[in-house]
Amino acid sequence: MFIGHFATVHPLRRWFPNTPAYVLTIGVGFLDIVFAVICAIWHAEGVTVDPSEGKLGVQLHCDYSHSLVGALVFSTLYGFLAQVIVGGNDRQHFLAGFAASFSHWVEDWLVHNHDLLLDPWSRVIIGGTLLWSKYPLFATYAELLAAIAFGWFYVPEKERKNMYALVVNVILLVVFHYGNEVAFPRLATASLMQPTADLQNYGLAASMLFVFLTPAIILGWVFERRRRQPTIDTKKDQ
Repeated sequence: MFIGHFATVHPLRRWFPNTPAYVLTIGVGFLDIVFAVICAIWHAEGVTVDPSEGKLGVQLHCDYSHSLVGALVFSTLYGFLAQVIVGGNDRQHFLAGFAASFSHWVEDWLVHNHDLLLDPWSRVIIGGTLLWSKYPLFATYAELLAAIAFGWFYVPEKERKNMYALVVNVILLVVFHYGNEVAFPRLATASLMQPTADLQNYGLAASMLFVFLTPAIILGWVFERRRRQPTIDTKKDQ
């Protein structure tokens, strides 16, 4: 799951209109950012090559960042960070941050292979559905179509009649979807070809941060400008 995470930002913007867009665009990828940090610093997560795993061609080891308990803990942490950084008395920022982050785990469960655990210690597997390995082509296009639907229909009310904004939503999602389809496998392969385990972990972590932070920053900038637009228009009229 990749662009499906960012597509979730659209309904989240609708539900949490007062929360800065960056909280949402970074939040939907926060668990993978945690994965990258754990991979680079503690080497406790990572991947191993396994063609039988289907779409990615690797087996994911994400016991801490993507276990159910880990996802709840890290999503709660992200919610608190969002509340502290944004400030104010509006607790919606915490809820927005938590929802953005935890939506990542829910969506991963829909497509992942059996690499999602209950917690990092019991080794109890609770997901996902094996869609990646059994039906990789379907998983790819179902995610893309769902992302397009979110970008067109589930947007803040003020954008629903703005054809330009809707088209831009879809174009950005499609571009990032295919950009990731091309870029990430090459980056991950290059990382795994490094001569030492440390370099492999650093390369994989850098790849993950690049593919998630790039769209998070760009989409955050676009959506935050839209969020602030009524304020800008009001100031011009005064």
